[in-house]
Amino acid sequence: MHDASLNQPKSLIKATFIGMWALFIHLASFFSSAPTSIKEIAASVLMLSGIYCAYHRPDTLIKTIKTPLFFGYAVFLFTLLYSVFISQNPYKSWSEVSSLLIFKLFLTPLAIAIIMQTRKMSGFVLCSLAFALVATQIGDLLQYFLEWLLPDQYPVSDAYAHRARADGLVILLPFGLLLWPQTSTIYKRILLTVILILCIALLIGTNTRGAMLAAAFIGLLWLTLCLKRHEQALFLALAGVAILATFTFAPSSILSHLTLTTSNGRAGDGVWGAAIELIKANPWLGYGYGQYTTAYNSALPSHPEWIFQSAMGPHNLLLGQWAEGGVLLLLGTLLFCLLMMWYPLTTAFRLEKNSIDQSLLLALWLSFTGQNLVRGIVEMPEFNFWGVLVGVTLGVLIQQRKSQSIMKE
Repeated sequence: MHDASLNQPKSLIKATFIGMWALFIHLASFFSSAPTSIKEIAASVLMLSGIYCAYHRPDTLIKTIKTPLFFGYAVFLFTLLYSVFISQNPYKSWSEVSSLLIFKLFLTPLAIAIIMQTRKMSGFVLCSLAFALVATQIGDLLQYFLEWLLPDQYPVSDAYAHRARADGLVILLPFGLLLWPQTSTIYKRILLTVILILCIALLIGTNTRGAMLAAAFIGLLWLTLCLKRHEQALFLALAGVAILATFTFAPSSILSHLTLTTSNGRAGDGVWGAAIELIKANPWLGYGYGQYTTAYNSALPSHPEWIFQSAMGPHNLLLGQWAEGGVLLLLGTLLFCLLMMWYPLTTAFRLEKNSIDQSLLLALWLSFTGQNLVRGIVEMPEFNFWGVLVGVTLGVLIQQRKSQSIMKE
């Protein structure tokens, strides 16, 4: 296959190399406990490398913005910007969203997609995201160690002390799972199995039912789509042992939360009902980005039946988008989510089974769908990592289109 890095200026090759390793550090440190300065430097180098590559290879930028997925993503970004303009407090909304919108949601995916067009690096990206899962686990284990070592500073009694780790564990879990088809030796598979079991154990420790629901969805689809029958039986047995161990050894605070059969204050006059009432009062325009809490607290005196006496958030992706950005942000989010679910999955099924590109695309699809569409039913997911998922997806899709055109020639 033709290597995109051949016949390129040395300066461009160097910029791509720097950008590739900046991407590795950016991914590895994203959900970890690494110093903020390291994260910011890696992100800055990544974006500067992307800008340099786009300057010397403008076709990479043109190919990126001409894709249907980028069009849907641009519509979402436009509607997100719209939610700032219609906000009851535009200055506050812009101060909250400006860094996220400009750097993480706009420049980062463009830089990743451009750099991935200059050389074949799907395997590198898949391994980087899997390594990011390990880095996130190390950070969580370190937190457990500090809780044991310094109980006064890290109270173990806090059932939600590890909740912040749930995002990284759910988002990165598929990339660890999709390394399975790429590992051939028994030792690598044993190591990978240990990492995956550890991930599930740490997810249980986050005491977040939405995260565990997403992990179950991801795991079941992975078993169905990627594994042979004997491998499916093995992992189902391991899952059974893990569930039994959880109910045997997990603290009562976690077990009581896991075994809840109610919506835990979501349905009825809980967070969902309150969000629906706020939407009914202003369905078309919305209240503005980051203004849900203000709108909730303002409406609270008129709704004594609401369970929570302070804003808890809508705990649902679509309800949250509708409340803050009205119909436009809701439709923009729906359009982007549908495209982000459609293109990676349909392209993956056209590729050679268990190829690197297919594994990466399936992992991207499982990550986005599990975190935002499954977990997003019961929680309000963060958008911080959307830019990375979009950028990598665009890079793989454009590379695949290029490979097909070369094969036709």
